[in-house]
Amino acid sequence: MDYRDFIHSDSKIMLGKPVVRGTRITVEHILSELTAGMEISEIVEAHPSLDKEKSETLSSLADENIDQRLVSSLRLAGISVYSVAESSPGITDEEVMRLSENLGALILTDDNDFGEIVFRKQRSCPGIVLLRLTGVDYSCKADQVTQVINRYGSEMTGKFVVITEERVRIRKLFPGAK
Repeated sequence: MDYRDFIHSDSKIMLGKPVVRGTRITVEHILSELTAGMEISEIVEAHPSLDKEKSETLSSLADENIDQRLVSSLRLAGISVYSVAESSPGITDEEVMRLSENLGALILTDDNDFGEIVFRKQRSCPGIVLLRLTGVDYSCKADQVTQVINRYGSEMTGKFVVITEERVRIRKLFPGAK
Protein backbone atom coordinates (compact mmCIF):
# COMPACT_ATOMS: atom_id res chain seq x y z
CA MET A 1 0.00 0.00 0.00
CA ASP A 2 1.45 3.36 -1.06
CA TYR A 3 0.73 6.53 0.95
CA ARG A 4 0.13 8.38 -2.35
CA ASP A 5 -3.08 6.38 -2.72
CA PHE A 6 -4.41 8.26 0.32
CA ILE A 7 -2.50 11.53 0.58
CA HIS A 8 -2.43 14.26 -2.03
CA SER A 9 -0.87 17.70 -2.27
CA ASP A 10 -1.91 20.44 -4.70
CA SER A 11 -1.13 24.15 -4.45
CA LYS A 12 -4.80 24.89 -5.22
CA ILE A 13 -6.09 22.85 -2.28
CA MET A 14 -5.53 24.02 1.31
CA LEU A 15 -2.52 26.11 0.25
CA GLY A 16 -0.65 23.00 -0.85
CA LYS A 17 -0.74 21.23 2.51
CA PRO A 18 -0.99 17.44 2.25
CA VAL A 19 -4.64 16.36 2.42
CA VAL A 20 -6.51 13.08 2.51
CA ARG A 21 -7.10 12.34 -1.19
CA GLY A 22 -10.54 13.47 -2.39
CA THR A 23 -11.07 15.80 0.59
CA ARG A 24 -9.87 19.13 1.94
CA ILE A 25 -8.94 17.57 5.28
CA THR A 26 -5.26 18.12 6.01
CA VAL A 27 -3.04 15.33 7.27
CA GLU A 28 -1.88 17.76 9.96
CA HIS A 29 -5.48 18.05 11.21
CA ILE A 30 -5.99 14.27 11.31
CA LEU A 31 -2.69 13.84 13.19
CA SER A 32 -3.67 16.52 15.70
CA GLU A 33 -6.97 14.70 16.36
CA LEU A 34 -5.14 11.39 16.84
CA THR A 35 -2.66 13.08 19.15
CA ALA A 36 -5.57 14.52 21.15
CA GLY A 37 -6.78 10.96 21.75
CA MET A 38 -9.58 10.63 19.20
CA GLU A 39 -10.30 7.15 17.87
CA ILE A 40 -10.31 6.52 14.10
CA SER A 41 -14.08 5.90 14.22
CA GLU A 42 -14.60 9.30 15.92
CA ILE A 43 -12.50 11.04 13.27
CA VAL A 44 -14.49 9.41 10.44
CA GLU A 45 -17.73 10.39 12.18
CA ALA A 46 -16.50 13.99 12.54
CA HIS A 47 -15.43 14.10 8.87
CA PRO A 48 -18.01 12.24 6.74
CA SER A 49 -15.98 12.81 3.56
CA LEU A 50 -13.51 10.25 4.93
CA ASP A 51 -16.28 7.66 4.65
CA LYS A 52 -15.79 6.77 0.98
CA GLU A 53 -18.91 4.62 0.86
CA LYS A 54 -21.05 7.61 1.86
CA SER A 55 -19.33 10.27 -0.24
CA GLU A 56 -18.93 8.19 -3.42
CA THR A 57 -22.62 7.35 -3.61
CA LEU A 58 -23.56 10.98 -4.20
CA SER A 59 -23.30 12.67 -7.55
CA SER A 60 -24.55 16.05 -8.62
CA LEU A 61 -25.60 17.75 -11.82
CA ALA A 62 -24.48 21.38 -12.03
CA ASP A 63 -27.10 23.48 -13.79
CA GLU A 64 -25.82 25.72 -16.58
CA ASN A 65 -25.90 28.75 -14.24
CA ILE A 66 -23.25 27.26 -11.94
CA ASP A 67 -19.80 28.80 -12.42
CA GLN A 68 -17.41 26.29 -14.00
CA ARG A 69 -14.77 27.27 -11.41
CA LEU A 70 -17.14 25.94 -8.74
CA VAL A 71 -17.62 22.72 -10.74
CA SER A 72 -13.84 22.32 -11.01
CA SER A 73 -13.33 22.99 -7.30
CA LEU A 74 -15.94 20.38 -6.36
CA ARG A 75 -14.29 17.85 -8.64
CA LEU A 76 -10.88 18.60 -7.11
CA ALA A 77 -12.46 17.92 -3.72
CA GLY A 78 -13.44 14.46 -4.96
CA ILE A 79 -17.13 15.19 -5.57
CA SER A 80 -18.71 13.66 -8.65
CA VAL A 81 -20.18 16.51 -10.72
CA TYR A 82 -21.80 16.38 -14.15
CA SER A 83 -22.06 19.75 -15.86
CA VAL A 84 -24.95 20.89 -18.05
CA ALA A 85 -22.70 23.63 -19.48
CA GLU A 86 -20.20 20.99 -20.63
CA SER A 87 -22.58 18.30 -21.86
CA SER A 88 -25.91 19.87 -22.82
CA PRO A 89 -25.82 23.68 -22.91
CA GLY A 90 -29.13 25.40 -23.56
CA ILE A 91 -31.45 22.64 -22.32
CA THR A 92 -34.64 23.58 -20.48
CA ASP A 93 -35.22 23.15 -16.75
CA GLU A 94 -37.51 20.18 -17.49
CA GLU A 95 -34.71 18.58 -19.50
CA VAL A 96 -32.31 19.21 -16.59
CA MET A 97 -34.84 17.43 -14.33
CA ARG A 98 -34.97 14.43 -16.69
CA LEU A 99 -31.18 14.32 -16.95
CA SER A 100 -30.93 14.45 -13.14
CA GLU A 101 -33.30 11.47 -12.88
CA ASN A 102 -31.39 9.51 -15.53
CA LEU A 103 -28.09 10.14 -13.74
CA GLY A 104 -29.55 9.75 -10.26
CA ALA A 105 -27.84 13.06 -9.45
CA LEU A 106 -28.83 16.01 -7.26
CA ILE A 107 -29.35 19.26 -9.15
CA LEU A 108 -26.93 21.98 -8.06
CA THR A 109 -28.38 25.36 -9.09
CA ASP A 110 -28.77 29.09 -8.46
CA ASP A 111 -32.21 29.00 -10.14
CA ASN A 112 -35.32 29.33 -7.93
CA ASP A 113 -37.46 27.84 -10.72
CA PHE A 114 -36.52 24.31 -9.62
CA GLY A 115 -38.29 24.90 -6.30
CA GLU A 116 -41.44 25.80 -8.18
CA ILE A 117 -41.12 22.76 -10.42
CA VAL A 118 -40.82 20.29 -7.52
CA PHE A 119 -43.24 21.90 -5.06
CA ARG A 120 -45.95 23.55 -7.17
CA LYS A 121 -45.87 21.18 -10.13
CA GLN A 122 -45.15 18.21 -7.84
CA ARG A 123 -42.33 16.93 -10.03
CA SER A 124 -39.99 14.37 -8.46
CA CYS A 125 -36.21 14.33 -8.75
CA PRO A 126 -33.25 12.89 -6.83
CA GLY A 127 -32.84 16.19 -4.96
CA ILE A 128 -32.02 19.87 -5.39
CA VAL A 129 -29.28 21.99 -3.86
CA LEU A 130 -30.16 25.67 -4.27
CA LEU A 131 -27.25 28.07 -3.77
CA ARG A 132 -28.26 31.40 -2.27
CA LEU A 133 -24.69 32.69 -2.17
CA THR A 134 -24.90 35.80 -4.35
CA GLY A 135 -21.84 37.99 -3.98
CA VAL A 136 -19.81 35.32 -2.20
CA ASP A 137 -16.31 34.82 -3.63
CA TYR A 138 -16.24 31.61 -5.67
CA SER A 139 -13.51 29.98 -3.55
CA CYS A 140 -15.52 30.62 -0.37
CA LYS A 141 -18.61 29.33 -2.18
CA ALA A 142 -16.69 26.20 -3.23
CA ASP A 143 -15.54 25.61 0.36
CA GLN A 144 -19.05 26.03 1.72
CA VAL A 145 -20.69 23.76 -0.86
CA THR A 146 -17.96 21.13 -0.41
CA GLN A 147 -18.44 21.18 3.37
CA VAL A 148 -22.21 20.75 3.03
CA ILE A 149 -21.86 17.87 0.56
CA ASN A 150 -19.20 16.20 2.70
CA ARG A 151 -21.24 16.65 5.87
CA TYR A 152 -24.64 15.50 4.59
CA GLY A 153 -23.62 13.30 1.63
CA SER A 154 -26.29 10.89 0.47
CA GLU A 155 -28.63 12.21 3.19
CA MET A 156 -29.41 15.02 0.71
CA THR A 157 -31.06 12.56 -1.69
CA GLY A 158 -34.77 13.26 -1.89
CA LYS A 159 -34.32 16.67 -0.26
CA PHE A 160 -34.49 20.34 -1.22
CA VAL A 161 -31.35 21.87 0.26
CA VAL A 162 -30.81 25.63 0.44
CA ILE A 163 -27.29 26.87 1.18
CA THR A 164 -26.95 30.48 2.34
CA GLU A 165 -24.03 32.28 3.96
CA GLU A 166 -25.62 31.89 7.39
CA ARG A 167 -27.10 28.40 7.31
CA VAL A 168 -28.17 25.27 5.50
CA ARG A 169 -31.87 24.37 5.30
CA ILE A 170 -32.90 20.86 4.36
CA ARG A 171 -36.50 20.05 3.50
CA LYS A 172 -37.90 16.72 2.36
CA LEU A 173 -39.33 16.60 -1.10
CA PHE A 174 -42.92 15.54 -0.59
CA PRO A 175 -43.90 11.88 -0.90
CA GLY A 176 -45.79 10.80 -3.99
CA ALA A 177 -44.32 13.42 -6.34
CA LYS A 178 -44.85 12.75 -10.02
